[in-house]
Amino acid sequence: MKTLHTTVILLLILVFLNPAFAQVRVGAWEIHEGNEGVIDFATPDMAARVAAFGKAKIPAESDPKWETAKTQADGTVDYPDLGENVKRCAQQLDFTYFQTTVNIPDNVDLKNSTFTVSFDKADDGARIYFFNDTHKNGSFKEGSDLILNQSKYKEVDLKYQLARGENRLVIVQYNQCTKNSLRGIRVKVNSKEIPPTVLPRKFSLHGYSVNGNRVEKGSNYWIAYNPKEQDKFVKGRILSPQNGTVMQIEKVNLDEAKGIVGLKVMNAPEPDTYLAVADDYSVVMAKHPPQSTSNRHMFKIRQPEEKSATGLDFVSFESIMRPNHFLRHEGYVLKVTPATDANRKNVVYRQDASWLFEPMN
Repeated sequence: MKTLHTTVILLLILVFLNPAFAQVRVGAWEIHEGNEGVIDFATPDMAARVAAFGKAKIPAESDPKWETAKTQADGTVDYPDLGENVKRCAQQLDFTYFQTTVNIPDNVDLKNSTFTVSFDKADDGARIYFFNDTHKNGSFKEGSDLILNQSKYKEVDLKYQLARGENRLVIVQYNQCTKNSLRGIRVKVNSKEIPPTVLPRKFSLHGYSVNGNRVEKGSNYWIAYNPKEQDKFVKGRILSPQNGTVMQIEKVNLDEAKGIVGLKVMNAPEPDTYLAVADDYSVVMAKHPPQSTSNRHMFKIRQPEEKSATGLDFVSFESIMRPNHFLRHEGYVLKVTPATDANRKNVVYRQDASWLFEPMN
């Protein structure tokens, strides 16, 4: 019995030391209600319901309409039965999309692992698409569809379809009749669930790189402020702890349905102080009482602009006041900068707009 117990313990240790568990990273799930609206398409039989996926128009990864997906207590997606957009049952389609980024490091042995994506419930149909260097325009695995059987659990192994490095996963879900839902999306490696990266309620933020020098585990430069500054709006900066006060930030849900948050500075000199966007695009500390109607202090949590940081406790923040503008540092000062195609090709912009969060008690 003792030998058996020791063997089991050793097996468990080997399993959990497997690099596939330790280093595969999954970003937070996002939702998109689609750009095509409700479309006319008859689905009288199974062949038509499979063909319906061909009518989907998957939004670009950077489409501004992506929102943070609502999740259940266990962190999985919860898109419950919602209001009905389809007016003519089996004659119309209404698409919804869910995306995340999965980063698979070089040392993960995909060949001898399983890599599954599953959902607990889908109504009326759902299909998993994947995008990577091998499948730049997206593809899907035959047999991955779940159609008109919302109580059936569906799990698909994509180990031969995914690639090392960055993979974008998109679940296309459609409604063609009375209900509309998708719940419990899970990513597993060797049957062990890899939870998505979720920003905690209280945290501090490291710069991803300083002066173009990437520091993967967090630089010694943090989002901070200089207590000696006496301006009405103190500028946010990246500073070492010796040269400023590292901001202790609380994530405040300002509009949970839309994924809009405020970055409240808990250790600011005055209460109700948030990071806020000024008219000159700089980011400052400013008071925003709970009844404030301003959107200067509103942000959306996004996948990191530097994609190689996806799932590594990095996030980016998009300004609500300045859509498609992301919080970054430049010359050690915080500002928001537009995510233009040119900027996204610039590694300095991408890294300066990506932030490593460190949870706080």
